[in-house]
Amino acid sequence: MATFNIEWFGKYEKNYDALFSELKGFDVVGVQEITDAVLFQRMAIKYLGKNWKFAATDYPTQKVGLLFNGRDIEPMRFEKFDEVNLGHRQRRPGFLGEFEYTKTGFIFEVMVVHLKSGSRKKDVRTRQKQWKVLAKIFNRKNVAQKNVVLLGDMNSFDRKGEDLNQFQTFVNTTGFLLATAGDVNAMTVKCGGRIDHIFVSPALAPRLVGVSVGGACRPGSQTHKEECSAYWKNVSDHCPVSAIFNLPD
Repeated sequence: MATFNIEWFGKYEKNYDALFSELKGFDVVGVQEITDAVLFQRMAIKYLGKNWKFAATDYPTQKVGLLFNGRDIEPMRFEKFDEVNLGHRQRRPGFLGEFEYTKTGFIFEVMVVHLKSGSRKKDVRTRQKQWKVLAKIFNRKNVAQKNVVLLGDMNSFDRKGEDLNQFQTFVNTTGFLLATAGDVNAMTVKCGGRIDHIFVSPALAPRLVGVSVGGACRPGSQTHKEECSAYWKNVSDHCPVSAIFNLPD
């Protein structure tokens, strides 16, 4: 599965072929900044196939959602967590999907979020409050015994740069593994900061095989300023970050 902030999808013109080629091979993708959910669903079907389905929040302008391959993945329910926006509807809620991998009956949950942006102290404080809310949500759900993934644009930076310490209280409280920490393949510094992350619940963590990054940030690509500029213009100002899991037969 993967997380992908697709900069202002529906507002800016995109190279759809290049964009959706980044999503091939995944089962579930958490996306952010979707301004036109109908267009996104239509383009996903056109470029990925008729089995692909999309569910998203109904607000704000930049919505979060879950794109999934209905051939192998059966949705069981979706749930919106308005409390993640801290009472401000211009911020994004959390959006969770519960799925069944139909080949084996394996049940798992995925929540996508897009936390408050900005590097000011008050922005960091707002994100800290959002992390506390997320910790309460997951502890209430007793996720330690469930197969759960939290992914999205965490905006984990301050004026000094990347700041993974913003996650520490959440990790300590819930026991989630920050899958993207310390893995060079998850670094997106070639085309910007590393702010898109994937967390895995204790029950699912042993099945994590590894993480990687795509787009112009893909390891081994001949990335330079011009290539990043073309990618930003035609696809997004973020790169997709993904995780692979070894599920039971």
